[in-house]
Amino acid sequence: MKVYIETEGDHTVGIFPAEVTVDFGEGFDIDNYNEYREDTRISLSEAFHEILDNKVSVRFEDECPDCGTKLKGGKCEYRGCISYGH
Repeated sequence: MKVYIETEGDHTVGIFPAEVTVDFGEGFDIDNYNEYREDTRISLSEAFHEILDNKVSVRFEDECPDCGTKLKGGKCEYRGCISYGH
């Protein structure tokens, strides 16, 4: 499983977000472990905040990049999301 980590940045003043992808491979499957998922998200967020000296967001590859909900069948099912059905 891949985890995407990104800083906020500010495009209006030319500060683009830093992006980091961590690939844990096939052995890192936390599909049914929401508590472990959130603990992992917090740990990675704290670690990369220290490394990048900036607030970061952490998203797992099975989450919608726009709203953060868990994808079902590779598609976002949140009706209020711009990626709904994609």
